[in-house]
Amino acid sequence: GQSFPAQARDGNTLVFVARDVPAFGHAVYFPETNSCPSDGIALRDGGNRYDITTPSLTLQINKTTGAIARLYSKTAKWNVFGAARDADALELLGDSGSAWNIRYTGTDQILTNAGATVSVVDDGPVFVRVRVARTVGKSSYTQDVTVYGALPRVDVPTTVDWQEEHE
Repeated sequence: GQSFPAQARDGNTLVFVARDVPAFGHAVYFPETNSCPSDGIALRDGGNRYDITTPSLTLQINKTTGAIARLYSKTAKWNVFGAARDADALELLGDSGSAWNIRYTGTDQILTNAGATVSVVDDGPVFVRVRVARTVGKSSYTQDVTVYGALPRVDVPTTVDWQEEHE
């Protein structure tokens, strides 16, 4: 059989990318302790940013703001976000209503301009995960930018603890 890299995410979870699984079918994988090459993912500290490269894409994360500064698809030869420097920005829209009635006030604020805590959570042969944590007033939110070497995609699960009123 073939060998594929695996990566421990925590004390109870082993992560790998399943390959060649037929639709409505299954495949069987057996974990081994033998080493094998990574899925081609690499994380580099570029000074003011983190650079993540895979066989299919290049991603840059600004260390100060936590914003995705660049996403380049190698297969399509395409700078996905063009000149935008805050591709994963969340926008706060002013609201003077209640939970049931929304009254947009016309104000808005991009939330990624403020300082963020940016840290590398996982850096292994299967995936890289960079956590971006921010606060806004009494609220906070966290984004885990996750990139897999064997998959041509970027996952950004976001957790929000919203404590503001009228926003």
